[in-house]
Amino acid sequence: APAAAGPGYRDEKTQTERVRRQLLQLELEEKQDRLRPRAEVEAAMTTCGRRLRDRLGREMERWAVPLAQLTGHDQTELRDFLRERATELQQALAESLAGVDDSVQAEDDEGEEDADDQAAA
Repeated sequence: APAAAGPGYRDEKTQTERVRRQLLQLELEEKQDRLRPRAEVEAAMTTCGRRLRDRLGREMERWAVPLAQLTGHDQTELRDFLRERATELQQALAESLAGVDDSVQAEDDEGEEDADDQAAA
């Protein structure tokens, strides 16, 4: 038997077959419209976050007058209070979206390290 048919060859062939099956699975999921390009997902998240942030700011302004009338509080003080709360929520939203990006980046980095480890072995 040729030396190429040894354990190392079989391991490499098994790994190649595993990667081929994974690629076929990804192609299938893409054709079934179950996958989206990462850039498209990130753009959609950014757009959604911005819309939510902007809507939150507008709603706080709209709520100031009726809340002042209902509670008897000064409209200006109430508007300032609501603006502060809106700003806090907007910052939390931005941090949350940044956290998603950071966690995805960490997963990517781990995947690259695993691939480097396998290549070195």
